[in-house]
Amino acid sequence: MAQGKLWLGFKVGEEGKRTDEKFEISVDLLRRHGGVFGSTGSGKTVLSKCILEEAALQGIPILAFDPQGDIASLMIPGDPKELAAKGVPPERLEEYMKKVIVRVYTPASSKGLAISINPLKLPDKKADHDDIIRLLDNSARTLVKVLTKVSGLSRSWEGKAFAVIYETLRSIWENGMTEIDELSELADMLVADKETIKVDLEPFMKISERETLATRIRSLTVGSAQLLFKEEGEIDFDYLTKPVNGRTPINVIFLKTLRSEEEKHFFISIVLNQLYSWMLRQGFSEKPRMMIFQDEAAPFIPAGMRAPGPKETFLLLFRQARKYGIECLIATQSPKDIDYKAFEQFNTIATGRISSEQSLKVLERILEPIAGEKESEQIITQLPGQQTANFIFSSADLKPKVNNIAVRWLLTRHITLTERDVQLHMQK
Repeated sequence: MAQGKLWLGFKVGEEGKRTDEKFEISVDLLRRHGGVFGSTGSGKTVLSKCILEEAALQGIPILAFDPQGDIASLMIPGDPKELAAKGVPPERLEEYMKKVIVRVYTPASSKGLAISINPLKLPDKKADHDDIIRLLDNSARTLVKVLTKVSGLSRSWEGKAFAVIYETLRSIWENGMTEIDELSELADMLVADKETIKVDLEPFMKISERETLATRIRSLTVGSAQLLFKEEGEIDFDYLTKPVNGRTPINVIFLKTLRSEEEKHFFISIVLNQLYSWMLRQGFSEKPRMMIFQDEAAPFIPAGMRAPGPKETFLLLFRQARKYGIECLIATQSPKDIDYKAFEQFNTIATGRISSEQSLKVLERILEPIAGEKESEQIITQLPGQQTANFIFSSADLKPKVNNIAVRWLLTRHITLTERDVQLHMQK
């Protein structure tokens, strides 16, 4: 393959048949972010994984959030004979195995690699003031949601619990106080006097209520809940992006080990907050530094007023990450269920078979500034009849802007893994 190119498949001719002409994109194309859309069975996950394989082969570290277990199988090599039969040189698989290392992390579980989060890690001092407020707000709000779901915090307390947690974190940040590393420390601060924490919490919550809230927070440090916050495997982006004996890491966070949607939202939110702070410390970059992938993105960046923990930080990353060399890629069955503000930052869209009238209308609006008005109308008419693994790949930075492609065969097996599968394959 050409240096600096990602080989995603073959061009499709006017009659809808695959040609022998390879379809490649520049390694820099996704600097302005991309989305892969298609209904169940369209091949959207295959195309997404193909992009991840190729990016890693070009030396770009990956962080992939895997809600269903489809992405973790990037660690399982494909069959060389099958690859050859599908037009993919087996040597590409050999290159992948030599150049790429896949690590599967299992939050709150020992089935894969350990990974934990510190929800109290404060934003970097270099962050914009408005963004700092958003990040602190996000951390406090998502922690309250976990307290409500996991530790039995009354929903009637959510507003005032958010207020005292937010005010405490804000005071720590503004006054340059020592960062708190454990939830038990936050619990202690909520019941400390105002001279100690440099903020008066009494107007938001009486001391007796704060003592109850502190008890709820401490309950997250025992039992299965504590596995999310254990010190072992605390997320470290320097480590996640560092080559291992010359091999580029694909880091898969296997979200199936988290039992509730609230835990998944909380975990992703804190990881993204820490990514944002790390990104600012690295400074601007003209070259790709890392790729972030969110599979089945709709629950995490939903349309409308719903605001789960990851949403605000995803939108922040879409706006700013490219300056720092962070490429973002999402996949979803239903574009209509994604917040429209996300697509304002996307310059590349790959669309497979979609028949939902609502999603087609949304896609037409997304594609028009990328492909052009006439071209976007033509794309929409083709989508309901798209064959499996055939996509219309549109990018304002491509010539031509619109390409019909057939996705190449994956170098790795495309199967869905369970926790037990992850454990078995990670032991090999």
